[in-house]
Amino acid sequence: MSTIYRIKQSYDQLTETEVRIADFILAQPNQIVESSSADLAHLTSTSPSAWNRFARKLGYSGIRDLKIALARSEQVKNDPANMLEANESVTSLIQKEGQLVEQSLQGTLSLLNQSDLDQAITWLDQAQRIYMVGVGGSSVVVTDFLHKLTRMGKQVIHNPDHHILLAQFAHINQDDVLLAVSYSGMTNTVTVAADQAKAKGAKIIAVTGFHLNSYLAKLADCSLYIPAKEGNIRLGAIQSRFASLIITDILYYGLVTRHLDETKASLLASREIVNNIK
Repeated sequence: MSTIYRIKQSYDQLTETEVRIADFILAQPNQIVESSSADLAHLTSTSPSAWNRFARKLGYSGIRDLKIALARSEQVKNDPANMLEANESVTSLIQKEGQLVEQSLQGTLSLLNQSDLDQAITWLDQAQRIYMVGVGGSSVVVTDFLHKLTRMGKQVIHNPDHHILLAQFAHINQDDVLLAVSYSGMTNTVTVAADQAKAKGAKIIAVTGFHLNSYLAKLADCSLYIPAKEGNIRLGAIQSRFASLIITDILYYGLVTRHLDETKASLLASREIVNNIK
C-alpha cells in the first residue's frame, strides 16, 4: 500500500496537527524526501516528534522509514523524464499529460494563500509600472502575462534581452512593482533584478517553487508558491510552467474584476488595432 493511499484512507481520523502534515505531504511529496525533520517541522508549524508520531500512525517506524517509502512511491516519480518510455503510444502520452496537469493544478491550488494573492493583486493594481523578469520556461509565463496586462492598459517593463532588461531596472522606484518568476528561485538574472528592486524600494512579488533555499522567496515581499516536484533531470519546465501560468492567470482575473468595465473597453480597443494587421 502506497504512502499516499495510506494518508488518504486515514485522513478523517487525523488530528489537526496531523492534517497539516498530511496536506503538506500530499502537495509536496518530493519536498519530504529532500528535507530534514527540522525543516519539515518548520514548514508545517509542527515539530520533529509530531512527524515521527504521524509516520508511526501510518505504520512506519519513523520519519526516515516514511521518506524511504515516499522515495519509492510512483507518486513521487511524476516528472516526464521518469514517466516516459521508449516508443510510447500517443494514447498513453495523452493520459500521462492529463495526470501531470491534474497533479500540477491540485498542488498549486493547495499552496496558494488567499491573503497573499489579494495583496499581490492590490500592488499590481496600484503600481506606477510593473517590471517583469523570467528566464527560459519562466520567460514564457512572463510574456503571456505581459500581453494580458498590456491589453488592459498597464505600463509593463520587460525585455527578452537580459542586458537591456537589467539596464531598465536602473529606473525602478518605490512606486513600481516587480513580478519575478523562477522555479528554482536562484536564477542569476532574476536574483540580480530582485536585488535592484529591493534596493530601490519597489515591491517584489515572486512566483517560485516551494524550496527552502529559494533566494527569491526570501527577498520577496510576497511569495506565491508553485509545487517543487520537478527533478534535476528535466525534459523541460513542463509542470512548473503550467503551475506558474495558473498563478498569473489568477492575478490577471483579480485585476480584471477590480476594473471590469474599463478592462472590457481596453480589450476591445486593443483588439480593433490588432485586427488592422490581419
